[in-house]
Amino acid sequence: MPSQMLFVPTDGTHTGRCRIHINNGSVGPWCSFDFIVNRQLNLTRVEVSTPNDTDEETQTWFPHVKRGILYGIEDLNAHYERRLVQSDIQITHVYSHPVDTTAEGCERYGRLWVVGFGLSDSVQPFEVNGCD
Repeated sequence: MPSQMLFVPTDGTHTGRCRIHINNGSVGPWCSFDFIVNRQLNLTRVEVSTPNDTDEETQTWFPHVKRGILYGIEDLNAHYERRLVQSDIQITHVYSHPVDTTAEGCERYGRLWVVGFGLSDSVQPFEVNGCD
């Protein structure tokens, strides 16, 4: 039976801020967020959440960042043959701009961030034998 290659976060806690700079020649959508990624052995997929005590700014924009992260996970699987599992992603704060932050911008930044994370040295192969 063939084996399926999965990818998991490397051991330890990965923290940081997504602050992607896109130079499109004019003012474009803007979003930034703080994240924590931990490997959770009991997860068979990726969980994306916020802490219970998040502020209003984060609550407003988190659903769009989460949607982008989920689309990015699909991109990793479809275009890079990387299936991310055992990953607990927590978005601890979303930063916004009163004019330039949009739902589409937050989605785009979430998507770009998780693809970059999934292709980085922050993940490692995890061999599962006997999976279809």
